[in-house]
Amino acid sequence: MDIRSAEIEIAAFLAGKLGEGYDVLALPEKQSDYEKPFLKGRLTVAFAGEKPEMPQSTFQVSQHVKQTYTISVQSRFLNSMPDVFGIGKLCDKVKAYLIGYQPTDGGLMYYVNHEFVRYEGGVWEHAIDFETKTLRVQEDNLEEETGAPLSSVSLNETFV
Repeated sequence: MDIRSAEIEIAAFLAGKLGEGYDVLALPEKQSDYEKPFLKGRLTVAFAGEKPEMPQSTFQVSQHVKQTYTISVQSRFLNSMPDVFGIGKLCDKVKAYLIGYQPTDGGLMYYVNHEFVRYEGGVWEHAIDFETKTLRVQEDNLEEETGAPLSSVSLNETFV
């Protein structure tokens, strides 16, 4: 699973669910893009880490990994109003939308953590973590054979 593609895909999915007035983006390259003003709320999707499980093969390595994506949720409102979600309701919506969502090449997403980050400059910010599993497989970088292919194999064993 390509991390940047997953961030963009998750952001697009959330943007489609939340509708107008909410800025939803994958973590931007420049800090200045992250600091742009928003109307109702902003959600930023960012890859937060990856934890590998034990390898599953004795020949080529393949292993499942848990990828964590953090959704930074920002709102100017603590409580909901008729046309705007407060920070708590916005966080609940994010959980409802992403629990069970399946990004390309990943497993179903599940919720693992929710924390208050800060209140600064009239903006409430929370962080919600979700995990998904994907598979990492060893690249097939074996060198090409230089000799002729084997035509037969003989085995001589002696048992005592």
